[in-house]
Amino acid sequence: MNASYANTLDFQFFSPAQDHFNGMIRHLESACLQEHGTTEEYIRTNGDELLRLMFQGYLDKQAEDEEKAVSVTPADGIPRNHIRQNTSRVLTTVFGKVKVKRFAYSQRNVSNEFPLDAGLNLNNDQYSDGVRKRVVTDAIDRSYDNVVKRHRENCPGIVGKHQTIKLVEGTAQDFVEFYEQRTIEDEQTDDLLVLSFDGKGLVMLPDGLT
Repeated sequence: MNASYANTLDFQFFSPAQDHFNGMIRHLESACLQEHGTTEEYIRTNGDELLRLMFQGYLDKQAEDEEKAVSVTPADGIPRNHIRQNTSRVLTTVFGKVKVKRFAYSQRNVSNEFPLDAGLNLNNDQYSDGVRKRVVTDAIDRSYDNVVKRHRENCPGIVGKHQTIKLVEGTAQDFVEFYEQRTIEDEQTDDLLVLSFDGKGLVMLPDGLT
């Protein structure tokens, strides 16, 4: 990277990620000859932490850049003009947990508003879109217990069984509304659609009954 270009950027939010990356390089440089699987596992686990630190750096920068407003007025029409700085929430990502810092705008007897949450399109719960996608995809062809097991084996962002069920149910609730909104025109044709079925059901092997 050109030195003059690097000096124009502020890397303070990403210095933990940079330090972690440099530590990984030093470890690999000094490592003796070992089985490739050991090195692969080291890079995988420490690589997840590197990505988590990069994500955290990005969120910290967004929090630093967030502009304070005099007040915010959401859809209910009630202004929130009491402002608190550095309120935070946890976000569980596919790389692990990160912290989201932001301004909170409040008023008596109404819920708080967090403009940065809306800008980041965060969900009401703590789970990121990436975690939701993995959980729902895995739940298509396996039990919830196996979804949790697979997720813990492959993702630092731990999700329990109860939370897994809630994530899948929350995603599934949009299906009916999606299909109700679709407009499908009847096909104009004189062709017949014919389906045939053998009706014999499942084939059972005699040995499989013992």
